[in-house]
Amino acid sequence: MSNTTTVTKEQKVLSALQEGRTLSSAQIRSYFGAGNPQAVIQSLRFNGFPIYLNTVTDTKGRSRNVYRL
Repeated sequence: MSNTTTVTKEQKVLSALQEGRTLSSAQIRSYFGAGNPQAVIQSLRFNGFPIYLNTVTDTKGRSRNVYRL
């Protein structure tokens, strides 16, 4: 199967991050079908993309970790 027409999960995650979105591991798993979100992020980091893990807190005081570019 040729990779030229297939957009990989990593490319989909990267384009979402490049749009300015923040993504949690659960979002990466559900939106992009990645079985191991950490592996997708690690692969993008190895390819030179500065992806950071931040803790954000919502208005109800719940905190979660999200990835951002």
